Amino acid sequence: MTRWNGFDLAIVVGLLSPLSWAISTPSALAGDEKNTERDKDAAALEGTWTVEVHDTHGKPASKEFLALEHQWVFTKDGITMKAKGGEGRKGTFRLDHKQDPKALDITLEPGLPPGPKAPVPEKEVLKCIYSLDGDTLKVCYGLSEDRPAAFKSTAERRAIGLVVLRRQPPSKEESGGGWRSVVYGVIDDQQGMLMLKANGYLSARAGKPQDFQFLQLWRFDPKTEKWSKVDLFRNKSVVIRAEKREVYTEKTDQELLALTREIALFWAEWKEDGRVVKSLLFSGPVQCEDIDLSPPPKGKIAACIPYPNRAEARFVPDPEIHCRE
Repeated sequence: MTRWNGFDLAIVVGLLSPLSWAISTPSALAGDEKNTERDKDAAALEGTWTVEVHDTHGKPASKEFLALEHQWVFTKDGITMKAKGGEGRKGTFRLDHKQDPKALDITLEPGLPPGPKAPVPEKEVLKCIYSLDGDTLKVCYGLSEDRPAAFKSTAERRAIGLVVLRRQPPSKEESGGGWRSVVYGVIDDQQGMLMLKANGYLSARAGKPQDFQFLQLWRFDPKTEKWSKVDLFRNKSVVIRAEKREVYTEKTDQELLALTREIALFWAEWKEDGRVVKSLLFSGPVQCEDIDLSPPPKGKIAACIPYPNRAEARFVPDPEIHCRE
């Protein structure tokens, strides 16, 4: 799944269910912002997950259904849910870590029929809850306006399905070209400081310490529609630790660098594990709501501009083009 400065946009690619089509797999639009726990979960989801349990209406799936090896494949660009080797269904999703249990909303567009005589599934909205524990992902979904209250499949529309998925080891192809950044931006609630941290779970999965070196920071001015470089000291190289823990939370994530308390949209560049990483960083108290965005004009990208009491989604000059010495 991708993040665009505080609002999540994703394209979901279907899920086959023993009901017919009960839920889907997601896939996302472009964006690099990672500044909340939901973004951490989205990052930790990356990889291939195989369905081990899929109860519907309180009854377990058949052995024949599970033998199809349904998979949810999360990448930095989105997520795909499908039978192994099959096609899926498109839609959108959003994570909300502030609810208890954590919430997942999935909006599915009309998709492929699950069989030769089956009708094409109509657009539907699924209210879900999810739990992510290491290599186990659990999702309970329903087909009503009410969200499931517990991880249990029932005959009620509120909690029709329960899915348990297990993360699969990366293939040789994936491990060869599957490097990804473990660094994300977050605002410290107590200090109001925009900081860079290392995701502890992803750092541990990397299996080795990595070097981090901050390079440069640019600020966007919504009045002039221009990016300007922010003069910061160049910090010394920091070693990103690879510590295994039983529980990973934002509180246990390693702090790498405190950047600024200023409310603004930033473009940051740093070197991580010998690679240059570039990312939008949102620094503000109010985030943009999820919205439908048309394709950006040439030379621009979609972003969320923060203000003291609000935030505005709009197109801004592409920092890849304009943020250069």
